[in-house]
Amino acid sequence: MVNGMLVDKTSDTTITCDPCVQAKHHREPFPQVSTTPIREIGELTVADVWGPARMETITGYCYAATYTDGKS
Repeated sequence: MVNGMLVDKTSDTTITCDPCVQAKHHREPFPQVSTTPIREIGELTVADVWGPARMETITGYCYAATYTDGKS
């Protein structure tokens, strides 16, 4: 409780402060190991994008993408 602060008790108390709500959001971290079994090649593909690189390639690209099959 704050002492010495005048509070208007007739003001609307149902106003939602969006930044306050967003700051309180929480998500559980992703698990380190998948619990879903991968039975066949091509069943799961994991993609990763890297960049931007400090220097572009000869053709002007500065990002790289890798694709890894979950069974490999």
